[in-house]
Amino acid sequence: MAFRQQARNWRFLSAGLLLLSLLALFLMIAPGPGVRIELWSFGMAISMMRWAFYIAAFTGVVSILALLIAAAGGHNAISGRLALSILLSGAVVTTLYLLRSDATAAVPIHDVTTDLADPPRFQSLSPRDGSPMIVPDRGRSDLTDLAPETRWLVYHREAYGDLGPLMLDLPLDEVHKLALAAAKDLGWEIAAAEIEDKSISDSDLPESALIEATDTTFWYGFKDDIVVRLRYEDDQTRVDVRSVSRIGISDLGANAKRIRAFLETMSEKAISRS
Repeated sequence: MAFRQQARNWRFLSAGLLLLSLLALFLMIAPGPGVRIELWSFGMAISMMRWAFYIAAFTGVVSILALLIAAAGGHNAISGRLALSILLSGAVVTTLYLLRSDATAAVPIHDVTTDLADPPRFQSLSPRDGSPMIVPDRGRSDLTDLAPETRWLVYHREAYGDLGPLMLDLPLDEVHKLALAAAKDLGWEIAAAEIEDKSISDSDLPESALIEATDTTFWYGFKDDIVVRLRYEDDQTRVDVRSVSRIGISDLGANAKRIRAFLETMSEKAISRS
């Protein structure tokens, strides 16, 4: 009788631990879609993932101890549940730890461009309208007394020093068409796409153009705004890009990745054009 009662208790415990590990998994996965459909705020999503980590860590430790004790007591029938609980909890803890590590390692900026001296300016869109630039020093003594704009320059040069404009041996109006096609291929929502000026040495060739667009991230549905500036320089068309996140301090590298993807797509289209 006592052994049967113990077996029931072990089954109850293993089922409870498995349910907790599934809850942790849900709290890790649900925040993104919930923010995307505006079911809860981003701050709530962060809290949910924090609780997912705590629950998974607790459940994983208890499940390991329970598995060892159950195996020693001959309660092998519940080992599968406990093992699954350990695997799920471990997956949640590992995933969230890696995400946290990536966030800590990422530079704390959300505005990335190919031209630091003269970043392309938005005309139709207003990213982060009215929001002050926040760039923490992260305890770096060389940044403590600098203005946010200067800190942004330092971080940008350190993280994305290789990011620069794309120069194409094509007329600006052709590059404009390629840029629009590239933006659409990447799933951007075009907000404006106008050739600004048509005066180069009394010719009808356009001198510059702007394309403004918005990209929506897959998981959280965050809106990031992009401006592509085209300029005719020294018989070439110069392509500069700027990508700005609407919320957050760090973009976790998303804007630089987006710019690189766009420039690579442009290069491929230009090569196929020629």
